[in-house]
Amino acid sequence: METHTIITRTSFCQHCFNKQSPKTDEIYVVHGSTGYHIRLIEYAAPHYNPIGFVPAVFELYKAVDGFVYGTKICSIDGCGYSVRDNPAHETDSSKAPYLLKTLRKDSFKMSVKDWNALILTKDFGYKIE
Repeated sequence: METHTIITRTSFCQHCFNKQSPKTDEIYVVHGSTGYHIRLIEYAAPHYNPIGFVPAVFELYKAVDGFVYGTKICSIDGCGYSVRDNPAHETDSSKAPYLLKTLRKDSFKMSVKDWNALILTKDFGYKIE
């Protein structure tokens, strides 16, 4: 199945809520205009980072009859993704420095109106630094 759109937005993750994430020094994955990137949470401030609200990668696959369908992957290492150093990068800098493996994908269905709101709203005042 070909992906049409991939974005990173803040979303609630029950698994992260249960393990009290986001936490300082956790690694997470984001998808931007130039691909996937690995980031480190330098400081998880409770007033900015409510427990369970973490970055997530949304993949849109299709739109049918006013709804969009896709998957959502929690960005926290060990939850939705596994992030590991790539040993091949040490001897060949053209290789990716990290290996990403998807651990869990959750399917979603939402209205086109809600999807458009998700696309257009990039800043909720939520910060991971």
